[in-house]
Amino acid sequence: SDESHDSLFKGQFLELIDTLKEANLDIASVIDYAPGNNFMIAPKIQKDIAAACACEITRQILCDIADGVFCVLIDESGDVAGREQMIVVLRYVNSEGLLKERFLGIVSVKETSAKSLKEALEKMLSINGLSLSSIRGQ
Repeated sequence: SDESHDSLFKGQFLELIDTLKEANLDIASVIDYAPGNNFMIAPKIQKDIAAACACEITRQILCDIADGVFCVLIDESGDVAGREQMIVVLRYVNSEGLLKERFLGIVSVKETSAKSLKEALEKMLSINGLSLSSIRGQ
């Protein structure tokens, strides 16, 4: 795909950058006045920025849950390559009393048996500092 500056469709990441530039003068200034070799829009940099955003969003979700209880919503599916995946969403009530549902992640699983999904869920929760004992529903 043509991701050049003048392209009508630059790709989702670059379109997002343009939208952010319109909404935030600080972002516009950094992007517009960056040296020619430092735009930070190469595909690898795009992936790194997306990963950093995902980490920050996950951190905010975990802070929102704090030491509270939560429910898990799990779905499993196969991707186009035939690999099995498990999707995890957390449902919880935040400190303001509002019900929230937040996507936690996708993980590849060897199979979709209950045992395999439980092990993958336990690992995902552990990585994020959450415990199975805090689950109050599914």
